[in-house]
Order: sequence, then C-alpha cells, then structure tokens
Amino acid sequence: MAKTKWTKYTNEKEPPSCSLNKIQEYKQNREQFLDKNIPPYVKKKGDIIYGARALNKQLPEDLQRPTDDYDIWSKQPRSHADQLEDKLDECIGCDMFTEEQFDVGKGKKVYRIRTKPTGKQEVDYSKPPSDFKYKVIGGVKYQDIKHQEKRLKEMEKDPKLAFRAHKTKRDLGLIEKAKKKEKKKTKLEESGFNVINPFW
Repeated sequence: MAKTKWTKYTNEKEPPSCSLNKIQEYKQNREQFLDKNIPPYVKKKGDIIYGARALNKQLPEDLQRPTDDYDIWSKQPRSHADQLEDKLDECIGCDMFTEEQFDVGKGKKVYRIRTKPTGKQEVDYSKPPSDFKYKVIGGVKYQDIKHQEKRLKEMEKDPKLAFRAHKTKRDLGLIEKAKKKEKKKTKLEESGFNVINPFW
C-alpha cells in the first residue's frame, strides 16, 4: 500500500501546535469529539458513512460491535478529507490532525485522517462503489445494511481478502442474527402480541 502526504490547501494559516494538556483532553474525550463533529459534516456534504458504524446504526443494540474509526464514501474524497481535517483542527483549537493518501491498487485511493500525536487512524475517505445504496438516519446517509450484506458475501469469496475473513464472517453473523430477531418480532406481532421492547 503506497502512502504519500500532501500539502493542505483549504487553510490559509496553520493552527498552533497542541499542548500536552490538549492532547490528553482529546484522548479522554475522543469518541465524543468525533461523534459530535463528523456526522454533521457528512450530512452537510451529502457523503455516506459505511462499514462498521453504518452497520451499528441498523443493528439491534445488543448486536452492535465495537468500532474505532469512520469510513466515508464521497464523490470528492480528497477535498472532503482535507476540509474535514481542517474543521477538526479548528474545533479542537490546535494542529491535532494530519492527512495521508494511500494507493490501494487498480487506481483506487484512500484519504486518511490521523491524530498527529499518536498516529491513530480516525477517518478513511474513498469513492463509493457503482452499486452503493444508503439509508438516511437522523439526516445522515449510511450504507444500507442489505447492500452491506451483499458486499460482505462478495468479500468472503475474494482470496485477496482472506486476511480479514474473520471480520467478514463476524459481520455476516451479526446481520443474520438481526434478521432472525426481526422475523421473530414480526411473527409475534402478526399473532396479536404487542412488542413493548422492539428488537429494532
């Protein structure tokens, strides 16, 4: 995977370096900070969150799995990654984030935002596949779970993706469990039961 860095072009002035206190504060509140700032930005740009975060948005709470970074599809991935990196720096008040470009083969590129002090991966931007489908939840576009299931099944058959086979199998298992729960709920409702605590 080839990696390059590029010069930011949306900011006229670099923000100041981050103090140790600011870095520690970010580490303690990372998830809240990202959740507060990234989905509204995605909504504004009309981009699509995919992967584990999209899956969790559509699974019952007890089937949601831990996830760390954001995966985003955009028709302008480089520009939107650059602008989001600038926005996150602006929101936190210092130069906390950096960008990298990865060539993943076949002309495909990923634009990654990392945290400078730790190198932690925060956001990956890429162009969407031609057959993508999404669902709007809370005004934000998320990869549709049926489309995700289809892509996971394709990935399961791809020998080049054998390194992540356990993740693919796990996610397909979660989707299957969710489908069974939904069928059970529907059957109960059709039988006249009032489902007070819905599965979805």
